[in-house]
This record gives sequence, structure tokens and C-alpha cells, in this order.
Amino acid sequence: MLRSVEGIILKTASFGEASHIITLITKECGVVSLVAKKHNCKGMPSYSPLIKVEAEVIQSHKELWKCGSLQLIASYQRLRLDLMRLKMASFLAKFLLAVLVPHAPVEKLYTYFDDCLTLLAERDNPHTIVSAFLLKLLHEEGQLASSLFFSQEEQALCHFLVHTPFQELCEPYCSENFARKVARYITHRT
Repeated sequence: MLRSVEGIILKTASFGEASHIITLITKECGVVSLVAKKHNCKGMPSYSPLIKVEAEVIQSHKELWKCGSLQLIASYQRLRLDLMRLKMASFLAKFLLAVLVPHAPVEKLYTYFDDCLTLLAERDNPHTIVSAFLLKLLHEEGQLASSLFFSQEEQALCHFLVHTPFQELCEPYCSENFARKVARYITHRT
């Protein structure tokens, strides 16, 4: 069945001489892997992780779906201008690949990830944005039991970050050390 899906590229790999395997996170289908030919790339110089695309796919029960075409929606270009932010975004992409079950819808998580990448590129508080994303992910999965890992003050900050919309996180509420602690916490939980 041919359908159009919006997704964010998490990973790419060469496949033969003229094709790539592209792994996307999508709202409706969760994490999916597509086989795409190089010439099906509209308005995109290359397949690259951390870009938002619209893909025409032939959905099947197989692990790899065929991709008819890919069209660029957003490149999060400013993300690529700062190595630290790019590393943070790459960490999140790899983390999602490790924890998400293929082909399971993740509509809210997809929206969080898109918002996170947009704000990570635009705002001056990357540690706050990444920490909020990771904590929201844990909260959605029912895995946020922070009382043993975080101090009382840090627990209050966790609660604030989980329940505050991304667009309202304008200030650098988190330090780099707190962001690292959240990353360690989430790595131990999964």
C-alpha cells in the first residue's frame, strides 16, 4: 500500500551502489526503515540524519519498506553550526533507535523530538531542552521514578521540565552537570 509519511531521519547507511537504508521516526508508524534510491531525493543534496522529510512509501509487513520518493521539510540547519548541539541531537537519535520498538506509533514522542530539534537549534539553553526531552520520554513511558536518583531540588526541576511545554522553556534552567545526570539516569532506566 502506497502512503505518505512525515518523519525525521535517525540513521542512514549505504545499500548497494545506488541505494540507501534510511531509518525514520514517524508519528503514525514509529521507527521504520526504508530502502531509497539516490535519484528519489527531491530538493535534498543527500540523505542525512536529523532532517525532517516527507516520504512516499510502499508499506509492507517486511522490516524494510520501499521508498518511492523523499522530500525535504526541515533541515534544522542551525543545529549543524554548533558541534555540541549536533552531538546532543545525535545522542537523542541514537537513544531513540535503541529504545523504540519498530512500527509502533509514537505520535506524542515524535512531536516532542521535532520540537526538541527545532529549539535545540534556536535557543541558548541546549541542556534544558535535552533534559526536558529525556524526562518527558521517561514520563510518557511511566519510567520516571526520580526520588532515589535526584535530590529534592532536582526532583522539583524534573517535575517542572516534564510539565512545561517546550516552547515555554526559554531560560537555561539546567546546568551541563544536571543534563549529564539525566542522561545517566535514563541510560540506567532503559
